[in-house]
Amino acid sequence: MEEGNADLRKVYEEIIKFGVILDDLSLLKVTYNPEDSKTKE
Repeated sequence: MEEGNADLRKVYEEIIKFGVILDDLSLLKVTYNPEDSKTKE
């Protein structure tokens, strides 16, 4: 994502430089913020 500057076409082009995509392509962003998980009193 960084090298493609979040442009999906550029991201795809960067990924296929490493090889052929045989099935489908899924992008997933996972974040965790421990402050959000605290119970607010």
